[in-house]
Parts: sequence; C-alpha cells; structure tokens
Amino acid sequence: MDKVSVMSCDSSMNEYAIVLAERLNVKLLKGNVEPKDGDIYIVLGGQYQSANLINLQKKVKVGYIIYNSAIEFRDKYYLTLLKSNPVFNSEQRVTDHLKKEHGVNTLSHFFYDFMKVEPASRPNDIVIISKSKMELSSKLQNKYPDKIINHVLWGDLKSPQELKEKFMNAKYFINVDDGSFNTYAINNALSCGCRVVSHSNTDKETKDFYETFVTITESIEDFDFENDNEDFPPYEELIKQLTKLITPHNHAVLERIIKS
Repeated sequence: MDKVSVMSCDSSMNEYAIVLAERLNVKLLKGNVEPKDGDIYIVLGGQYQSANLINLQKKVKVGYIIYNSAIEFRDKYYLTLLKSNPVFNSEQRVTDHLKKEHGVNTLSHFFYDFMKVEPASRPNDIVIISKSKMELSSKLQNKYPDKIINHVLWGDLKSPQELKEKFMNAKYFINVDDGSFNTYAINNALSCGCRVVSHSNTDKETKDFYETFVTITESIEDFDFENDNEDFPPYEELIKQLTKLITPHNHAVLERIIKS
C-alpha cells in the first residue's frame, strides 16, 4: 500500500479523507500533488476536479480508484473518469443507475465515517437541509409552533464546518429525498449525536440496515416529533456494523486492484 494515497478533491470530503486514510493506513495527500508513475489515488469528490484528473492521468501513469459521491452524471469528463477507472459507490440506488444508464460497473461499496463530536447544547429542535425550498418546514412549524425549525438549502452552506454546526445545533435532522438516501448526511448527523428522521425511498437492503439507527418513514410530515421516545444505538455501533458488512469485500477488491 506504499504507493496508495487518499485524495480529496473538495472540502466536503476532507474530514472523510482523514478518517479513511487512517482506517486504510495509507497516506493522505496534502497540498500540491507530485505524482509518480505507479502511484494510486483513492479519489473522493472526483466530480469536482474531473477534467484535471483526466489530464493528470494522461501525463503520468497513475491509477485512480473513484469513490463516487455524485448522484447526477451530466459532466462528460466525470463520466469518462468513471468509465476508465475502478468505481466504488456508497448507495445501491446510484450503483444501479450508473450501470443501467451509463454502463458503469461498481466493483465494491464504501461508507462514510466522520469524527464523533458531542455538543454541549442544541438550541434548534429540527434542521432540514434540501436542494430547493419546500413546504415541509412551514407545515412542521404550523404543527409545532413552539419548536425551532431551521430549513437550509445545500447551496447556501458555505463550508463543511457550517454543515457540521447545523447538525451539532439540532436535536433532529430530517433527511428529505433529493435523489438519494444521502448516507453522507445521515452518517455525518449521527456522528454529531443528532437524531435522524428520513424518507424511505431507497433499496430494501439499505432500508433494512438503517432502520436500526434512524427513523425511516413514508411520511415525514406525519412523524410525531413531540412524543418521540424511540432509542437507537450510538454512532460507534453504526460504524462497527458497516465495517463488518462492507469492509472485507472493499479491502479485498482494493488489494486486487493495487496488485494488478
């Protein structure tokens, strides 16, 4: 694994990159990249630097393992990157879409892991984060007039730390359907000790697994936030179970790629 490094191509992936590099016991790239023939990069957030990654691979004989975090695939450069390098995914729904619509095979899966934090207080009751404005926040505010409900658009978040603070300041995170189950946001929220109430639009295996750790409901609007007494295992147990479920195959495929 001496020639393997974790590369984060966007600030949203920096925390996960640190945790992943430690877990794999490989180098974490910092600052300018000085590639050498034979180097292998586990690429996080590659959709943000797709053209540069392709150009680098044309100049130097480096290998990429793409840990895909995108759910939309309109960028021709990123699709080229996915079609010419090994791809890992975090959600079966995206795996199926890539195969059906773009002919991209997924070799294995991965999961998001974050540094656990324990805030001293949570001034907000509920945080909703979505791509666009929606009526859910106003409906919940009418239903619970005494609760502090914070609705934020993903595009308005200026940094990963701001996202982290939203989770740390809220008792509940509502995971709305923006095209994926968004395990990035779910795991991040859980690492902050935030309760998660999520939509149910995902594959059966993912739903069955996450039901142990979050509330999955057909109707978020009908969930009773006032009388919720459900207890879930801690974040450490989530990561323990994900490690047991995903890591053996993930590592076996990584080793096979590195040796080839």
